[in-house]
Amino acid sequence: MKIKQIHIIFLVSILFNSCSIFYKVPKDIKSRFTHCYDGQNTGIDTLINNDGYYSMGYITDRWGYLGKYEHIIDTVSVNLMLYKDGIFIYNFDDYNHNIPQYFKDIVGYTKNGNDIPFFQRFYWGLYIISGDTIITQTVNHPSPLSLTWLARENWYKVIDRNTIKYIYSKILDRKTEEERKIFQKSMEQSLKDFLPATFIPVEVKPSSDCWLKKEKWFWCDEIKYEEYMMNQLKKEKE
Repeated sequence: MKIKQIHIIFLVSILFNSCSIFYKVPKDIKSRFTHCYDGQNTGIDTLINNDGYYSMGYITDRWGYLGKYEHIIDTVSVNLMLYKDGIFIYNFDDYNHNIPQYFKDIVGYTKNGNDIPFFQRFYWGLYIISGDTIITQTVNHPSPLSLTWLARENWYKVIDRNTIKYIYSKILDRKTEEERKIFQKSMEQSLKDFLPATFIPVEVKPSSDCWLKKEKWFWCDEIKYEEYMMNQLKKEKE
């Protein structure tokens, strides 16, 4: 029995160590992130309204619904949000379909020092402003069971203070050149199915303290990164 227990502990240890090794952002994704975080105000609110988030419709075309074989054309929502410090989050959602209340709950929980999945899930990253275009770079945070890293660069053209339009996308994760070409062609064809993203105001927004801020490579300045981590440690001890 003891031998079996030792074997189990040994295997669990190997699995844990393997996850700790591979549960890191791959080097090729890091190298393709041409933006870095400096924490400075981007001035985004001079270009578009920012006290809320943006919701973008995507037209889907599929067959079959509730066991019936019929042609369905539907629209799903893709949410995105920009923070003044340059942080960006893409494709977040709330299962109760009430984003304003969802945000209030997150803010309430984090004030009490709770760890919230919101800051670990979805696609987090950065954005920069280039004329009338917002260029974003994001990466997911996969679970240890999947370890599938996905990273994208998306461009959004500013239409007016309440509207932005998705106009371009490219892969940043590790795919072969052939896979990249296939994805690029597919995205060019599907861009027409994305409706303009419109602004939705909210009373409160969660902070921008996503998991990427704890990654040294994500920062422009190593000293600022160390100061941020020290401040986070102080908050945890309070």
